[in-house]
Amino acid sequence: MQALSCSAPAPFRLPSPPDVSLVLEHHHHFVINGRAHPLAAVVCSADDLASQARASAGGEGNSTLAGQALRGLYLTDSAVVGFFEEATLAIENRDQIR
Repeated sequence: MQALSCSAPAPFRLPSPPDVSLVLEHHHHFVINGRAHPLAAVVCSADDLASQARASAGGEGNSTLAGQALRGLYLTDSAVVGFFEEATLAIENRDQIR
């Protein structure tokens, strides 16, 4: 997603609100001004989950970084573990959900 949003020459980039651009540019480096940006941290985690599910365009997920992103939102360790457990279950059962 980052490659699609940032690497295209300016005339070919899709216009987007500043917050969307900020999140796309920082979802692998979600700490901005010393704090985890909430949406960038969530997108970082979603990127990792999509990669695990083999549903991402770039396969660039990083579970360690995704965990750090969620912890940067001051979630407890048990909440982070629960998030990944529920996401893993959803990934494993995605064919039944469709």
